[in-house]
Amino acid sequence: MLETAEFKELGPAWAASVTQALVSSELALGRFSAATARWKSLLADWSDHDESTSQASLGLAQIALQQGQTEQAMVLYKRVASESADRFFQAQAQIGVGRVLVADGKPQQAADGLEAMVTAYPDQPEMIQLAQSVLEGLSN
Repeated sequence: MLETAEFKELGPAWAASVTQALVSSELALGRFSAATARWKSLLADWSDHDESTSQASLGLAQIALQQGQTEQAMVLYKRVASESADRFFQAQAQIGVGRVLVADGKPQQAADGLEAMVTAYPDQPEMIQLAQSVLEGLSN
């Protein structure tokens, strides 16, 4: 049903939400190129909207990381961390940077960055919980 739905006219927030749902399905089926195409389409349609751009960039970074493309993932995460106006997306990007560092064999750098993120984003409890669970995984 979502596959055939036209959701662009609903605005950037809805388009990002629907794209996230579709991408989740694509990733569950191992369709990385289709998931990437969906995020790129969202970027093309809503490149002037921070929420859509941030979500698409985070999604593309996640896909890159899953495919072992850590340099590309790092660039995307750092871009969201520095350019997004939304602190939720900034914090999420910082966690992504930590995950890339772990994947690159730099767990201490990851831990340092995640601890700094927890301190810098006290207004983002959901992201703090996520960062703390990543930190716990590093200490095990």
